[in-house]
Amino acid sequence: MKLLEANGISKGYKIGDKKIKILENLDFVLCEGEKVAIIGPSGSGKSTLLNILSGLDKCDSGSIMFKGKDISKLTGPALVKLRRGNFGFIFQEFCLVNTLNALDNILVSVYACGQKPQMEEVYELCKELGIYERLEHFPHQLSGGEKQRVAIARAIICKPTIIFSDEATGNLDKKNSKLVMEMLAESCKKHNISLVYVTHDMELVKYADRVLDLGNLYEK
Repeated sequence: MKLLEANGISKGYKIGDKKIKILENLDFVLCEGEKVAIIGPSGSGKSTLLNILSGLDKCDSGSIMFKGKDISKLTGPALVKLRRGNFGFIFQEFCLVNTLNALDNILVSVYACGQKPQMEEVYELCKELGIYERLEHFPHQLSGGEKQRVAIARAIICKPTIIFSDEATGNLDKKNSKLVMEMLAESCKKHNISLVYVTHDMELVKYADRVLDLGNLYEK
């Protein structure tokens, strides 16, 4: 079943008197439970597309349909409500709060969604991700891989429909990149969450059901 559908997406930026086209008349479909990797050379629009699909940025033209509803025109509180209730985000820089321990960093998203934390579920997810023993530790006491697993738990705990991941393993070594990606893919599968992820690491493409190559503008 189609979950997210982009039709005719175009996006450009003005630099002086020139407008640089990043995306042009691009179509994209994400089905329920599907994992899609977005690849391409630097400047091909990978992060731009991810931001447009997730409502963090606006396209110049085209439409974004989520569960049959056009969300590309949403603004303000309506857009924030949509993202909080349906989307999870994982970024390259981890985006953890340094003054909060790992557990509280995870619970922040629960409170932001207006939910009451179900601690048994929280602890079970943390065991699944191998960070249960690190919940009282602060970000500066965690390795890069552990920080990213905290970020994954934070994204998953609110049970989003889709997780958007932008170069989540970009700051990790190869061993941790593979481990984190495996955990992310398995957790999404277990919790029936669709995943759209940007990566420059071709070894991580294997975790996707489909690949959108913006360098060649075709799907493999």
